[in-house]
Amino acid sequence: MVLVCQKDYIEDLVDIVINNEEESTRSVQTKLLALIQSWAFEFSYNRDLRGIAEVYMKLKDSGQDFPQPSEDDLKE
Repeated sequence: MVLVCQKDYIEDLVDIVINNEEESTRSVQTKLLALIQSWAFEFSYNRDLRGIAEVYMKLKDSGQDFPQPSEDDLKE
């Protein structure tokens, strides 16, 4: 999980999916955004995993639309 939540790694994945406008990748894009959001909520407290929260906030600030968070994402 540490590798997946590293800022550089997740930014590369986001770049690949976000910059691909093919209709066939829309479901992959939506799933990746949902995972980023979920991981950001879950791991933002962990210093080693904060990169995911940084990527999430960067995407939010740039106007990226995320799917509605699940109930599990909103639990503390």
